[in-house]
Order: sequence, then structure tokens, then C-alpha cells
Amino acid sequence: MFLYVERGRWMKHLESVNMEVYVTRERICSISGAEIDFLKDKVSQTERKRIRLCAHKHLEDKLHEMFIVLSKETYIRPHKHVNRIESLHVIEGRARAVFFDEMGSIIQVIPLGDLSSELQFYCRIDEAVYHTILVDSEYFVFHESVEGPFCKSNTVFSAWAPDESDCMLHQEYICNLNKAVHSFR
Repeated sequence: MFLYVERGRWMKHLESVNMEVYVTRERICSISGAEIDFLKDKVSQTERKRIRLCAHKHLEDKLHEMFIVLSKETYIRPHKHVNRIESLHVIEGRARAVFFDEMGSIIQVIPLGDLSSELQFYCRIDEAVYHTILVDSEYFVFHESVEGPFCKSNTVFSAWAPDESDCMLHQEYICNLNKAVHSFR
């Protein structure tokens, strides 16, 4: 499916891979507020309440760059990336990046926000450490860079947190995690 995002006189060609993933096939990729607004308009229609626009062209690319919009209702199961470096740069909104040890105990919490928020606006994860994001604003928009090529087996999900498909369990988990993060020092 091909879509066009319009802002003023500029039109951008986006290809829908699925409900959560769009790609641009432009030779030189550029992203404006129109694309971010488009993603924010679409995120509520996705099952997992998250959506991304991939700037990289292929799964085999050495660098994967994505513009990601998370809604406040999303649940990202704690996971780690084996043999991959990942970074995120906040564009809009507020969230907390939560890091865990192998048993699921919180080891670090980083409050995130855009540059004007006076919070951390950039985070780089150099090692395989379990992490998740708790969204505090209506939307959390960020640019993520991850080493490629994509290999599903390089992402390891925690055994101690519920699967994303179990809505009741993950809502309870998020509630408990928010309490634990609040009392974390």
C-alpha cells in the first residue's frame, strides 16, 4: 500500500509494510513534522499502540534508523539486544527508560524528554541489558538507531515479564513496574 503525506506543497511517498511499519523509498530520506503527525494519527489504530517509519531501505542494511511513535497505552516487553548497539534521540514527549538485571530487578531509570524538557534527550545502550520504555505523555516520539542487519534471534525477551499478547497480565505488570520505578533510588 502506498500513501502520500501532505504538508503544504510537499508530498512524501510512504509504503505500508503492516499496520505498525511504514518505509520511505526515497533515495535521500528526509523527515518533517508531517510524517510525525501522520504516525501520531495512525498509532491509535494499531493493536500494540506503536508505529514506526523506517528510514533504512532493507533488513540487511548495516544501520537501521526508525522514527517511532509510542502511545501512553503501549507495553514493550523488557528485552535486550545481543551484539547490537542501540540509541534513541527524543523528538517529542516524555517517558522513562527502565533497565533491569537478569532477574528483573531495576538497575537504572532514565527520565527522557525533548531538549526543552531539561530531561535526558539521548540514550545509548552499548551492551545487552534488559530494558523497556514507560510512556508518560500522550505520545512519545523518538529517533532510534540500531546496528543491522536485522536478525530476530538478536532480541531476547525477558522470562520474568508477561508476553505482549496477554493484555491483563501486562497491564498489571505496568502498574507494578510504575510503582517500583517511583520508589527506585
